[in-house]
Amino acid sequence: MSIEAFFDTHRPHSEMRQLFEAETGETKPWPLLNKFATQMIEAGRERLAKLTDEYLLYNAGEVTPSLIATIVRNGMRDMGAVILGNSIISINDTICDGEVDLNVLRSRLIHGFRNTGIYVGELDEDEREIGIIPRLEWEDMIEAAAEDKTLTVFLKNQDLIPGKLSDYLMNANTLAFINPILPQYEIRARLLVA
Repeated sequence: MSIEAFFDTHRPHSEMRQLFEAETGETKPWPLLNKFATQMIEAGRERLAKLTDEYLLYNAGEVTPSLIATIVRNGMRDMGAVILGNSIISINDTICDGEVDLNVLRSRLIHGFRNTGIYVGELDEDEREIGIIPRLEWEDMIEAAAEDKTLTVFLKNQDLIPGKLSDYLMNANTLAFINPILPQYEIRARLLVA
């Protein structure tokens, strides 16, 4: 599957939530959104892994920088799905826990990019430390999440994300992958959390 096939399978319509509830067995907004994000990640990963397998056939089984560049170029929206889904889950974790743990996010990204040849960089010493969110900043996050349960507000306004998480997630390259599919995610997510 690809993110395009996933979005085609989950077209936005008035009965989307009921159908997704039946498909997943979940009924509450956040578990539904979490399942949706997880399925989005897997759809993107599957396409990236398929591209990797196809290109490896033509590249004598060797993973090279040019091979990865080809996978990234041809699987940009699918990379966006892996990054976006993990971003949504990590933002929710940050809101729930009141802390930023980049170790967990990195592990999720590694899992999301497994069998694709895409490397998730190491964390530096400062990034490996769990960061407690200052109380007022945390309360602002909670308030923003209450107003936008899809959590897209955090990806549109990175000032709402704690600095440590924002620095890791929201660099220009990451946004280039997320932004093309963010509107399609948001339309569907609004139906799931309504």
